[in-house]
Amino acid sequence: RDLRMSRGLGDVYKRQEDYIGLFGSSVGTLGNICVVSGLVNGNNYVGGICGFNYEGIITSCDNAAQVSGALHSGGVCGFSNYHGTIALCRNTGQVSGTDNRVGGVCGYNSISVISECYNAGQVSGTGKNNIGGICGENGSGSILTSCHNTGPVEGEESVAGICGLNTGGMVNSSRNDGAVSGAMYVLSLIHISEPTRHAQIS
Repeated sequence: RDLRMSRGLGDVYKRQEDYIGLFGSSVGTLGNICVVSGLVNGNNYVGGICGFNYEGIITSCDNAAQVSGALHSGGVCGFSNYHGTIALCRNTGQVSGTDNRVGGVCGYNSISVISECYNAGQVSGTGKNNIGGICGENGSGSILTSCHNTGPVEGEESVAGICGLNTGGMVNSSRNDGAVSGAMYVLSLIHISEPTRHAQIS
C-alpha cells in the first residue's frame, strides 16, 4: 500500500545522530512512499526516505520534506551502498549539508545504481565539496542514468547539476536545467576525477 507522511508525523529531528530518515537504514525494498512535508534533520547519513541503503531497493518514492544534515545528505537517501538501487524517485524538498557529499536525490552513491530520478529542490553545501543536483558523489562501480535536475545547486568545490564528483562510475542520459554556483570545479552536469575512462555523459 502507498504510505504518505505529512508534517508532524514526518518530522524527524535528531541533530546529533546518524542514520536519520523516515527509515534510518534499509536492506530491503521501500516503494510507493511519499513524504509530503516536514523536516528531516540529523548528523551523517540523512535522507528524506532513508538515511542508509545497503543492498536495498528504493523505488517510486517522493520526498518534499526539508532535509538537513552533515556528511552524506540526500533528498531521498543519504548513502546508497553495495548494489543498492534508487529508481523512479523524486525530491522537491530543500536539501542542505554542513559537510561533503550532498545531493538532491542521494548524497553518496557507492557501487549502486540511481535511475530515472528527478530533483527540483534547492541543494546547498555552502563551503563544502561534492554537491550535486542528483548525487553528491558517484563512486567507482556505480551508475547514474536517465536523471533530471531543475533545482538550484550551490557549494564550494566540485559542484554540478547532476553529479558533484564522479570517481570512476558511469553517468549517462541525464539532464540539468538548474542554476549551479560555487568557487572551484563548477560544471553544469558533472565533475569527473581521474581516471575518467569509465565515465560517460550523454
